[in-house]
Amino acid sequence: MYGFGEQLFADSPVELRHILSVDSKPLELREKLAAEYHARWEAVETFKAQELASMTDERAWEIIHALRLFAPAPPDPMNGMGLVEQQTIFHRRK
Repeated sequence: MYGFGEQLFADSPVELRHILSVDSKPLELREKLAAEYHARWEAVETFKAQELASMTDERAWEIIHALRLFAPAPPDPMNGMGLVEQQTIFHRRK
């Protein structure tokens, strides 16, 4: 029985050529892919910076209010039920 590499080489000369062409330049391929990724990352960051620079206060508040649906509500200092107040009540009862 053939090993994995032997089976691959014996069955498919097309796959063998592809493997040899990729294996002959793996570092250059990785560098090319890394450069393409970095270029896309820079483009996204540039777009985000431009979008933030042009954002109005009104739009920023809309986004903040929309995000509050997914965040816990901040404690209301007027209801006296913050952690410090709860601890004070608890220690007074001891």
